[in-house]
Amino acid sequence: MRNISSATIAKKFGRLILGLALIAGGRSIQAQSFSYNTGDLILAFRQSGQPDLEVNIGQASIYDAAPSGTTINITNTPTVASLLNLYPTLDGLSWSVTGSERASTNLTYPIQTVWVTSPRSVVGTPANAWLRQSSASQGNYASIIAAIGNNGATYGSIQPASAISNNVTTLIIPANSTYAYTPEVSNPANSAASDLHGTFQGNVENITPADFDSTSPLSRSDLYEIIPSTNSATRNTPAKLVGSFNFTPDGKVTFTAGSVVSTPPPAPTI
Repeated sequence: MRNISSATIAKKFGRLILGLALIAGGRSIQAQSFSYNTGDLILAFRQSGQPDLEVNIGQASIYDAAPSGTTINITNTPTVASLLNLYPTLDGLSWSVTGSERASTNLTYPIQTVWVTSPRSVVGTPANAWLRQSSASQGNYASIIAAIGNNGATYGSIQPASAISNNVTTLIIPANSTYAYTPEVSNPANSAASDLHGTFQGNVENITPADFDSTSPLSRSDLYEIIPSTNSATRNTPAKLVGSFNFTPDGKVTFTAGSVVSTPPPAPTI
């Protein structure tokens, strides 16, 4: 993969509109670098030969608490034109949402709780549920998930803040950087896998189809909340379905709480 410097990124993507600097979780864009806290969800995009795009979309509890059927608009106004300044096409674009709770002081979620997307191969058919595992087992991939956000924050702190490529919720980073999303989500022994360095029970990324730019209505992944199992009776049982994320060819991402079997009708927006 070619080496892309931060200066090259700034030059290449200087045309990106501020719509790519997203507003998420009720937090406004500020003149500061990328931020991450335990329990935050990271929406990430990648494509071979291109930089990674990481977006902090706020605490997982926001989505977990949303009433069933509620739709949350994740993006502000990133149009397909603005995304195409970053990626030559939206076909074959890999994306996921991940998060983990790593603070033992959180009274809402046990430590090693994780939130991970399960990609749908057919939009109208729910994805396979992820399974609950022991705290020790989940700690293996909870640490990888946390590294995605923490590494992004570290990279952002050593780069100039930018409304386009490095602000409180949005980060563009070379995919071959040790701080990037790609090295954490991918399996070094299998380039086709996105199983968090081989620690997770399956692939967490969805990949848009070859006709996504032209004909596909959306790409959908289900979000599961995996609370560690404390006994054998709950081990390897299905995790909680929180809702579904939709990524559409116009560059928009939305979340709908609860079970989604077909394409949802318009719903109230938070």
